[in-house]
Amino acid sequence: MNIDWIIFFVGIANLLISWLVWRSNPKEKLNIFFGLFGFVTFLQILFDFIFRFFPTLFILRCSYAFATLIPLTASLWIFEICNFHIKKKWLKFLFFLPGLIFFIITFIDGLIVKKINGLTILGYQGVLGPLFSVYTLYFAIYVTFFVILLYYNQKISEKASDFLRRTQLNYILCGIILYSGFAMIFSLILPIFFNIYDFTLLDAPSFIFFVGFTGYAITKHHLFNVRVIASELLTFA
Repeated sequence: MNIDWIIFFVGIANLLISWLVWRSNPKEKLNIFFGLFGFVTFLQILFDFIFRFFPTLFILRCSYAFATLIPLTASLWIFEICNFHIKKKWLKFLFFLPGLIFFIITFIDGLIVKKINGLTILGYQGVLGPLFSVYTLYFAIYVTFFVILLYYNQKISEKASDFLRRTQLNYILCGIILYSGFAMIFSLILPIFFNIYDFTLLDAPSFIFFVGFTGYAITKHHLFNVRVIASELLTFA
């Protein structure tokens, strides 16, 4: 199986888990936010897949644009599961504003990606725009914040002897660290600092780490407090 179809099946697995979580309790905020997060991530992976067959600047920009929404949608369900809420409206606005700005900037010609020279086996050759390094910093800041927040809540659960919640947070934390780490190395750090674009499309398959850890937390440790998800995931597997 080549990398194109690996990208596709990772996207489908991600969409399936997100849909099952939402369907299990469509009125619960945590389930709604996780479903939204999964859908946005699926769209980003889908554009990566389409890019392999139609390597145009527009498709690539769509992939980068929807990637900017992943931290924003992730924050919704991570805040919910950590019981962390930003009360002041102006702080909420400032928190979500960078992602919305970068979503728009991505489509402005030459700011994030200037040119595509051709495809490689696991990526593409091209020329980055002047704001790509700032684009990278945006992701680094949000991922760091999520890791700190999850780790802090994991410690609180440990002190409260809530071992089930601690285990759930541990799996989420491991999944996010592995996914974001590999994604940033392949798609952001290597292109910026080493001018290596040959592995950019490995960011989408790296999401399998998050899907796998979340799926295990659902099936074995009752994340989202549902049983139907566990049985349907096992049936699908």
